[in-house]
Amino acid sequence: MSASSGVAKVGLCASDRGASAVEFALIFPLLVLLTFGILEFGFILYQMNMMEKATQLGARAAVTGDPVAPGLSAYTAQATGLAPGSPLPAGLQAEIVCMNASPCTATGAITSPGYSAAAFTTIVTEMQRMYPGIGPENVVVTYRHVGLGFVGRPGGAIVPAVTVSLRDMTYDFIIMDAIIELFGPPAMNVADILYPSFNATLTGEDLNDGV
Repeated sequence: MSASSGVAKVGLCASDRGASAVEFALIFPLLVLLTFGILEFGFILYQMNMMEKATQLGARAAVTGDPVAPGLSAYTAQATGLAPGSPLPAGLQAEIVCMNASPCTATGAITSPGYSAAAFTTIVTEMQRMYPGIGPENVVVTYRHVGLGFVGRPGGAIVPAVTVSLRDMTYDFIIMDAIIELFGPPAMNVADILYPSFNATLTGEDLNDGV
């Protein structure tokens, strides 16, 4: 073997032309996945913030409008024999849970809570102003006696704590699904995210009388 051919072979083996292109081709899909993954998870956090604010708006609407359970306003506690203006009986229990298109359920002193579809719709509509993706089936309104109120109070003896809950909200990945469809295995898919429940509670001293 001549000296010139040996030099040529050494030069060929030492050449790194094209190495950057190969490295970029290997890294680029991961870089794209990371970049758009950050964007999508940022959007998820944005949606969570919107849902939390929507729940707070729903609670505000719930304590300034008619109760979803009209029976709450009808409860006077005068049957206990206490004079008007007296504190409610010690140990009084009352909790009412209202959901979409179904009668409110109650435990404790109020046995016939009733159901106002109009009041429930008002709460849901207010929440949808902040986040349109909320449906009536995602909203629960709970009225709970916390010791406030008095016998003979106008609008109902009990001043409840009103909790509006937003639940069963999901997020279907868009960008991540598209990237996996382009670069990933055909059968691979990203499962939807189930958001945690959101709750907001306010005191219902401004509840209307339901009339």
